[in-house]
Amino acid sequence: MVNSAIGHRVGGAHFAPGFSEIALGGLFRESRDGRVIFSAGHWDCSVRCTLTSSPGRARQILRGHQDVVTCLDVAEGESLLVTGSRDCIVLVWRINQFIDYDREKSRGIEIVHAIPSLILHGHVTAVICVSVNAEVGCVASCDESGRMLLHSVRDGRMLQIIDLNCTGG
Repeated sequence: MVNSAIGHRVGGAHFAPGFSEIALGGLFRESRDGRVIFSAGHWDCSVRCTLTSSPGRARQILRGHQDVVTCLDVAEGESLLVTGSRDCIVLVWRINQFIDYDREKSRGIEIVHAIPSLILHGHVTAVICVSVNAEVGCVASCDESGRMLLHSVRDGRMLQIIDLNCTGG
């Protein structure tokens, strides 16, 4: 890893400035079949989908956020990718499963649907953590202010707001 004024560089990927080395570990997730690595934190506000069979080159670049993507998660049971960003938005993406990604590229079939299936609102500061549980049908996200939101993964409806800011006596 190389550090510079413009951010971190890991392998061939450039990451936006402002991430500690510890935070960089939260910017990567593996698909449940182990064939795809999803990465966030890129300077161009994208999420990169890289095949483990051809590392070093993004097979697909997802664009939907207006600021740097700070966190992501992949659902175990269903094929869902969830991303959170400094733009205070959480996006839910559908992953195409059970396809031969290398062979299907020529037919225009992507790893992830290029348009998010849900846009989840409600944060007032940058989203710093997301988690999805398809069995429960819920996306949990937390922002820098300590506000945690729970949304339905089925229709995007906000289920709960929890203030985790533990200041005061």
